[in-house]
Order: sequence, then structure tokens, then C-alpha cells
Amino acid sequence: MDAIRSQTQEQCESISDVLPITIQALLPSVLAAKGTITSVERKTFKYGSTDRHQLDVYYPPSGSAEPSPVLFWAYGGGFVHGDRILEPSQGLVYATVGSFFARKGLVVVIPDYRLAPEAKFPAQSEDIRDAILWVIKNAASLNTGNVTLDVDRIVASGHSAGAINVATLYLHPELLAGTDILARTKALVLEAGTYAFEIPGLRSALPTDIMEQYYGTADTYETHVPLGLLKALPADKVKALPPVLIVDAEKEPTFVVKSEDLFKQELERIDSGRKVDRIVAKGHNHISVNWVLGTGDGEEWAEEVIQWLRKVFA
Repeated sequence: MDAIRSQTQEQCESISDVLPITIQALLPSVLAAKGTITSVERKTFKYGSTDRHQLDVYYPPSGSAEPSPVLFWAYGGGFVHGDRILEPSQGLVYATVGSFFARKGLVVVIPDYRLAPEAKFPAQSEDIRDAILWVIKNAASLNTGNVTLDVDRIVASGHSAGAINVATLYLHPELLAGTDILARTKALVLEAGTYAFEIPGLRSALPTDIMEQYYGTADTYETHVPLGLLKALPADKVKALPPVLIVDAEKEPTFVVKSEDLFKQELERIDSGRKVDRIVAKGHNHISVNWVLGTGDGEEWAEEVIQWLRKVFA
């Protein structure tokens, strides 16, 4: 983590530039922590018809008298990349995320989802929804000898494009219709999502051509991104949303942070009784936050997330 902590804000403004540097810096620590990361039980299931419709379930290593809440976590990748297990990590990322939060008492579900350009908006959010529905339907068969899933205490979370997709799922007027997912969801934990792409004076975190591969033409995607969906959502629907926690890196690209600010302000404006909490991952850049989990260095932000969730569940 020392190499990441020494990076300047300017060096971290471009996600594509910081990605290979971060992997090179953190991979030795991740490999050294293999025993910890792989110490929890992981099972893989298929929740849909394609090879992209698979999910991993991570189980807490020791049972509890109480059923375990279920954390659904969606990775990023700019809508066009991403896997629940990344090859450059020798199979350890994003087991880093699943293992860390499972060791804190959560059942963790990490689904793959279809990618653009083949998958068009809102296909990725639909896939995350379908993964949640599949787990709810099959919860009894997913229980192990010492772990019982509590599908009435769901946490929906994601990083980067994954956070966008999770936010879209809960803000889109149609995606949760006919389901009881909202009633079962107790919290949204959104890591470093970009909730608007048109911010005066700032360069978008994603190239226009990539956004258009998923959202369509530029004259439509601003109504489809989370800030646009939030502004269009009736106030009573906004007030029905579960508690929201925003997480970002200390050296997050400025564009990402500004979009989070706008999203937070709008959510609190519409629902005047709501306070959107925020955690800043000290020393981190956009990529490093989820790579370090299990290494013992740079995990403070995730410990704060656990403390926040405990208050929500109390």
C-alpha cells in the first residue's frame, strides 16, 4: 500500500492509467495473503441462461445463532469489462471482497453480469436483480450446516460501474416492479460510482464511446444514469429507499467525487429527513480499495462499512 499512498491526486485522475500501476504494486501483497483470502468457503452457482449468469457465494467461517445478512456486491469495469474473479490476480480478486466481508459475518454474493456492447441499458441492472431473486428463491438450498441466509436483511453494493448498476436497479421505475427486493433491502453501499456524466468544466471518467455502447446516444444517457433517474423518481419512492452509504477513495478522480456530491445533495434534497453517510478510504485510489482486503493493510475503510452496517441492522 505504500506505493499507493505515495501517489498524488493528479496521478490518480485517470482510471485507465492508474489501473496497471495499482495491480503491479498490490499483487505481491495479495498473493502473500492467499491463505487468508481463500480461507472461507466459496460456492459457484448459475442463476441464468448464459455463461455470464453465474455467481459466487462466500460463507462466514463460523456459524451464528442468528441468520446471516446477505451482501450482494457488483464489480466495476466501465460496463465493457469485469469478472467476479480477475485473471491478473491469479484468482484472488474479487475473492478479496467476498472473503473479507464473509469473515465479518455476512454471506457475500458476487454475480457476473452481461457486458456491453452486447448488453444494453438496463441489462446489467436486470442481471443483478435476477441474481438477487435467484438467491431469495433458493435461500434454503444455499444454507450450509452452520450458516443460514437471512434474505430479509439484504445489502446491495457495488464498485464503480457496479455501483452505478446497483443504484440504477433501485432508482429505475420498472426494474423492481413485481418483486419484494426493496422491502428486503436494508442498505445500499455505493463505492465510487459515477452518477452523472455531464459536469461542466470536468472531463468524464468514462469516454463517450464507452458510455454510448451501454446507454445509447449522448442525448439519452443522462436520463438513464442514476442522477437522472433520481430526479425523475416521485418523492415518495425516494423516501422509501433504504439508508445509503457512499464510499470513495481519498484520491478518487475528481469527476467521480463531484458526481457523488451531486447525487448525495439531490437525494437529501428530495428526502429532507435523510442523511447520506460517507466514508473516505484514506490513502487509496479508485482501484486499490477492493484489492487490499485480506492483506491487513488499507482495510480501515471496510471496517468502517461494517460498523455502519451494524448500526443499520441494530
